Amino acid sequence: MLAVLICGLIVSVVLKQCNAASYSLRCSRTNIADYWYSSMSVESWDPQAEKDKTSILDEQVLARLIRACDQQVEDKFGLSDAEIEQYAALMQLPLASWHSPVENLEPVRLISLIKFFTLAEQHLKGWEAGARSPVIAIAKILRGQSAYPDDLTAWIRANSNNRFLPHGSLMDRL
Repeated sequence: MLAVLICGLIVSVVLKQCNAASYSLRCSRTNIADYWYSSMSVESWDPQAEKDKTSILDEQVLARLIRACDQQVEDKFGLSDAEIEQYAALMQLPLASWHSPVENLEPVRLISLIKFFTLAEQHLKGWEAGARSPVIAIAKILRGQSAYPDDLTAWIRANSNNRFLPHGSLMDRL
């Protein structure tokens, strides 16, 4: 019954889009199919665009972010508006892309980056990351080095409303 109702709604929308006067079936089957496919399509995926995103994560950017860790939240971590906009893309990188650039950093630097990204996600517009937060990847690396401080999880939870921090989503851990 529900399927019939949904199909009826779809047909009525298609007929309206085809400018069918008084809902007669003047639309050809081709027009309905064209409308259906064009309205139901999604964006295409470009693997090169994904590579371009990861190319912004280099040693210079990490050095700049580590320096930003020492700045105040009220001062936007000492980042310019252009840097804030440019580096916001880092928050959406796949978690795996963080492993190589940060795995050789000292634990103190990793903890600074975790705190920076936790606060940045909370206070900088466009830096919301949810389950893709770099905090998750960096915390995993820190745990792998057996250098994860006991009080860091409590600090993260006290300073963030991102429910995925610091461990990530349950589905990703299964």
